[in-house]
Amino acid sequence: FSNVANAEITSDSTTMPSVTVLSPNGGEILEFNKPYDIAWKAFNLTGMGNIYLEQNDSMAIIIAENIDLSLGKYSWTAAMTGGNLKIYVGLKDRSVFDRSDLSFSVTQGTQYLSLFLDPSTPVSQNIIGGSTEVSVAMMRLTAGNAEDIKINNIIVADKSQKVSYQMGESVIYNVKIYDGTTQIGATSISLDAKRQAYFNNLNWIIPKATSKALTIKISVNSSAQTGDVVTMGIISIGANSVSSGQNITISNSVYGYDMPFISSVTPSITLLSPNRGDEWRVGDTKKISWWNDSNINYVKIYIYDSTIFGSGSTNYIYDGSVPANQGYYDWTIQQNQLPGGGSLPRKYQISIDGRSSKDSTISVSDSSDGFTIMPGIEQSPVVITFPNRTTILKAGETFNFTWTGYNSKNVSYYIILRGQNQDSSTCRPTDDQVPQRLVSCTIPKDAASGSNYQIEFSG
Repeated sequence: FSNVANAEITSDSTTMPSVTVLSPNGGEILEFNKPYDIAWKAFNLTGMGNIYLEQNDSMAIIIAENIDLSLGKYSWTAAMTGGNLKIYVGLKDRSVFDRSDLSFSVTQGTQYLSLFLDPSTPVSQNIIGGSTEVSVAMMRLTAGNAEDIKINNIIVADKSQKVSYQMGESVIYNVKIYDGTTQIGATSISLDAKRQAYFNNLNWIIPKATSKALTIKISVNSSAQTGDVVTMGIISIGANSVSSGQNITISNSVYGYDMPFISSVTPSITLLSPNRGDEWRVGDTKKISWWNDSNINYVKIYIYDSTIFGSGSTNYIYDGSVPANQGYYDWTIQQNQLPGGGSLPRKYQISIDGRSSKDSTISVSDSSDGFTIMPGIEQSPVVITFPNRTTILKAGETFNFTWTGYNSKNVSYYIILRGQNQDSSTCRPTDDQVPQRLVSCTIPKDAASGSNYQIEFSG
């Protein structure tokens, strides 16, 4: 037998985890570059969380990450001006969060310059020992509405203090800072014993009411050890207003994400084709293929003639970077890409450079054995060899249509019987039949008798 009982299941909302933003919660007018407490109430909440500043309901600034939400407050220096701002507080997985009920604003006040972590800053990633020019943090510097700002000096530092020293020297070297793609300051600075790098006499101008993205890049010695961690950021900026000369100092530290190191590995790449003895022809499309390990992200491909000094340095197969995991590049061979000019056939080699990023130095290279490039085929006109003027065919008969001349696989061909006031499609060669210049065709069974038939071959 069976029986059914009704039941209701409810949740006790008093035990559900929650977070409530208390301040700023709407209507406040804060002063730029002044400290304020962001406050919230957390209930039955465990785990680490994040705090963001939102503008127009989109994230504008990362204020803090991986903080204990049970603390209930966080001291924040208002780092940008504007209105329609809200504070977001929530768990890292966003399963529990809250934001300001209404918007608030930050006014310029008497401050001139702000510094905060740009939302586009690189996220945590493994850095392989021996890597160069690795982007580890992106900062946003914003000048106020009052005057243009001249940045005089910047101190970059590593917060983690977890990078081992080899013979008294940091494994981090060539610390650099960039305004977009333009390097500013000294070209080669290493971290000192305090894990700091000093950039002086910059004379870097930020026009008023604008912002600049400053990227920190580092190079890492091959002696880097798995388990080392670097967390790069800016701890001090010295500046002055261009017109009034007023000195401006920013001493609030802003850091990027933790970047773990892994021990140096030797990247590997192997060119698979072309091979020794291959004959390729101008005008053909051929596949250049390779294998690479996970330490190679991009490749550049060249062609060279080993008998010509310096050939290949500018003879790109493709003048750009190909994603390494693609594993191949379809190359349509052009005469003007071949080093040395002159007559063909001629032996060449393909060289492939593996790189960790599009603009990084070469990590590893490989070259093919010598292969031959032949001249392109001059296509002769099509001449039908069968049937001809004296051929007699019967209705329903199957015959071999043949021709000489053009035989491209990339063209659709049609063979049409014309005559007796009718046109009949008798056959159509496949791509496999085209190189043989032969295809089996059948005369329609209902074809009327007559002597003025023609067969048209077109494509």
